[in-house]
Amino acid sequence: MTAPLDYLAHLARESARFVDASDAAAPVPSCPDWTAADLLWHLAEVQWLWGTIVRDRVDADAAEQFKPARPASWAGLHEFFLSASEELCAVLARTPPETTVWTWAEDKTAGFVRRRQAHEALIHRVDAELTVRDRTPLDPALSADGADEALMIMFGGDLPDWGIFAAEADKVWSVMDRVERNAPSRIEDAVSGRPMAGPNDPNWSGWVGATFFHVHYGSHDQVIDRARSVSHIAALPAAAQHQVLAEIRTVLDGHPETRQRPTIGIPYRVDAMHAERIG
Repeated sequence: MTAPLDYLAHLARESARFVDASDAAAPVPSCPDWTAADLLWHLAEVQWLWGTIVRDRVDADAAEQFKPARPASWAGLHEFFLSASEELCAVLARTPPETTVWTWAEDKTAGFVRRRQAHEALIHRVDAELTVRDRTPLDPALSADGADEALMIMFGGDLPDWGIFAAEADKVWSVMDRVERNAPSRIEDAVSGRPMAGPNDPNWSGWVGATFFHVHYGSHDQVIDRARSVSHIAALPAAAQHQVLAEIRTVLDGHPETRQRPTIGIPYRVDAMHAERIG
């Protein structure tokens, strides 16, 4: 039997690697329009938010009322991230995973937060490393668990309708050929030829890319919670974030196409990329 993942250890490890990789002014290739300072603030406020939710047993709206303003300096951002990350790890360590807490998902436990925040730290650690062109390996077990989380939670676990997995030699590629089969903007798998680590890098294959589409269904409240997690909304100051979410709710509650519907379809476009070290 496979041993369960130690999400707390992964969270602490990936958070430490994230902050070590950051370079304030560098653009983030995987997050358009962001600098590394924006990325640092994003993960800092996310970790502060979830630490507050678990510690104080409040929902996201209540926690947001107490969120500190974004520090003006790089040193201040760095200090805030370290404090928020340390507190999140400490809070989760002393909170049994079965404890009931607010989350945006069906799983309302601290265990969900442990898992989600380990993956949040992992993916943003990769974002941070890309800013300084020094990407390091991903833990295979955590990465596989991240794929499971995306498929089973982000996309609702409806695998028979839209997901196929195929193995080819020493790589595994997720073939999403049944996602929105008739979508007019469907892009087939293709090799772009863009090396992972820079032009003409002999150590990496070109990117293999695919774009697929999915619709996630939820109530008006679930739509708002999902919108809150979109990176460009989550990065806004608290007042601006509340304004955007209020405008979304106004549309949902007032538009004739949505106001009478108990569930709304949220369309997603996902650009999946894969590359291999060959040297």
